[in-house]
Amino acid sequence: MSDSRPLVGLAWPIYIDLFLQFLVSNIGQMMIGRYSSQAVAAIGNANQIINILNLILFTIAMTSTILIALRVGSAEHQRAQRIFSTTVMVNVTIGTLLSIFIVLFHKQLFTLLKVPAELLGLAGDYIVIVGSFLWIQGLFLTLVACLKSFFMMRQIVLVAVVMNIMAIGGNWLLIDVLGVVGVAWSTIISRIAGLVILILIFRRNVPVSFSFKSLTPFPKNTIIKIFRIGVPMGVEDLSYNIAQFVILVMINTLGTMEVAARVYAGILAIFCYLYSSALGQASQVISARLAGSGEIERLNKQIRKTVLLAISTVLFTTSLVVIFGKHILLLFTQDKRVIALVSSVLIVELWLEVARTINIIMVRTMQSVGDVNYPVKVGLIAMWTIQVGLSYVLSIVADLGLLGIWIGMALDESVRALLFIRRWKKGHWREIAVRFSASHDE
Repeated sequence: MSDSRPLVGLAWPIYIDLFLQFLVSNIGQMMIGRYSSQAVAAIGNANQIINILNLILFTIAMTSTILIALRVGSAEHQRAQRIFSTTVMVNVTIGTLLSIFIVLFHKQLFTLLKVPAELLGLAGDYIVIVGSFLWIQGLFLTLVACLKSFFMMRQIVLVAVVMNIMAIGGNWLLIDVLGVVGVAWSTIISRIAGLVILILIFRRNVPVSFSFKSLTPFPKNTIIKIFRIGVPMGVEDLSYNIAQFVILVMINTLGTMEVAARVYAGILAIFCYLYSSALGQASQVISARLAGSGEIERLNKQIRKTVLLAISTVLFTTSLVVIFGKHILLLFTQDKRVIALVSSVLIVELWLEVARTINIIMVRTMQSVGDVNYPVKVGLIAMWTIQVGLSYVLSIVADLGLLGIWIGMALDESVRALLFIRRWKKGHWREIAVRFSASHDE
């Protein structure tokens, strides 16, 4: 498993899945945009809350990917089934509690977000429907996480394609009749359909399944381990999202042109790092398997090859974006000032993406071997002192505007990348990986 073929073979389906999610999300926005601009704003505000709650469920599911992959690597399918059954129980329970929370307190949440009064009705209609089925999302994410552990990414892509087609078709049929409510029900129906397909795939192809017997005796230690890994992962992701929100507030103070330029630069950036993100997820699964089978040296060789592959890929994709960025931007805007601003930002983007790629790969791999606390500590300090603090100094105080923001983010990613490489070379992860893979879940 030390060559790059299994990695690339796993990464490409993940990339397609991520791309489909990105594509359909934007198509949905355009479709509801034909209904009314208020509907777009209402769904946007509701999704801010839904996305944060989904992050909790996603983090728990990703934790199970690591733990199940460890047990698959050591050929312990009974333990893998216990972890899977426990994660289903945990995520469905949390999803149900979050659903109740959304239904009861969404108005108070909208007040905290200062949602305009004219949007409250539409946003409330949407969030009550989508939020009521968060338990389904919890179950769906857990099944997908387990499939990743068994390298069954083609099945995940198949489900994603079916769900996306159903969501688009549902929007087309229901938006004109039901508006925002139609979008909400289209989302839920596509998720239920995806869940049914996943269950059928599990029954035919996966050597583990949900079992109440696996929950006896009560899996207290497994639950503790899930949260011991999942909480640091969730804290880091949440901190990054909050930091990005603060940076968005800074950009909003710079003016309309900078806000528009940030949107376009952000869209182009997604295409630059999307495959790196897929490689990171693939590396996480493969590294966990290697750790589970005790192949520490092969794991070390794998991560080196993964980083080199990711850097070469992101250099190629980002260079294309830098070279053809002006032509791509003409598809979105004719404003020469915005195009000039984005073009200057894209020069820094090349630096930013190389550093971000290293971070994505290193953090995912460190998490897979149990070294979860160090990335969180480094991330919290660097995100708020460099990404937020230095971005403010460069953009506002030094009057570099959006370019200053991008330089600040690039410096943040660079510092973290250097620290993670230093940590890996020191070899602390080896001892952690041995303890982590040898620890019992029962």
